[in-house]
Amino acid sequence: MKVFHYSDIGLRTNNEDHISLSDFAFVLCDGVGGIDNGEIASKTVSESFIKEITSYKSNEITSTLIKKVITKIQIDLNQIAIEKPVLNGIGTTFCAAVFSEKELICVHIGDSRIYIIDTFEEKYWRTNDHTISSELIKSGILEKSKSRNHPFANKLTRAIQADPGIELASSDIQQFKNIDSRYLIFICSDGVNEVLDDFELVNTLCRKNLNLENRFIQIRNYCKHNAKDNNSAILIQPEIEFNPLKTQTEQENLWIYLKENECDKEKNHKKKWWKIFDGETSLKLNLEKC
Repeated sequence: MKVFHYSDIGLRTNNEDHISLSDFAFVLCDGVGGIDNGEIASKTVSESFIKEITSYKSNEITSTLIKKVITKIQIDLNQIAIEKPVLNGIGTTFCAAVFSEKELICVHIGDSRIYIIDTFEEKYWRTNDHTISSELIKSGILEKSKSRNHPFANKLTRAIQADPGIELASSDIQQFKNIDSRYLIFICSDGVNEVLDDFELVNTLCRKNLNLENRFIQIRNYCKHNAKDNNSAILIQPEIEFNPLKTQTEQENLWIYLKENECDKEKNHKKKWWKIFDGETSLKLNLEKC
């Protein structure tokens, strides 16, 4: 697999994001904002998940097993809070993309995101944030276009938290078969989504005139220069040969297409010029697709 990742502090005084990787499992956690020692929670949870999941063979990994691993990690985190009361209440979001022998399993808790991008058909799927604003969108109370600046945009409804007195957080899981080199898996903390919406992000990752590494560098550098919050991301491309006959047709309702009408929705966006910084070289790129 081709894998790229980065983590940047933004304008914060410390970085509460944490990334942990193995050959087949990729995890990103974001310590819950406003709670002290969030970096302890994100580091503990991400590293514990990798340690647990890599103790199994790829043919043993299922969504049920992953849920059991997450439950164990939450119980262990509660035990830490019991042993060290000063850490009671520490919390983190959780995102993991795990490749089993037969499928890709995506699991998340909180507002860190996983994107699955089909670069051939230019369509994507992503996780739904566990936030109050996301719930308001589902209920029809809030328009999606207004959600990014909503006061509850970052108010979580779910997180992994060290508190024996509360219910364990449930995770959302989605499975994908036939994941080959046409697909990109992009995992990010909300610091990335603070400055890039879905259209901008996916459009950039689908650019054919840039190699994969430069697409990632473009996103990384833009976020590092513009995001106030911690911002971190992982980009994965499987190296299984692309087969146009194998697609996610059985899950067609999950996908969003980058169609021409997406361009109409984005006409209120100012034209963006991003830079790729590579040593002394600065490449100016027009990211307007429409």
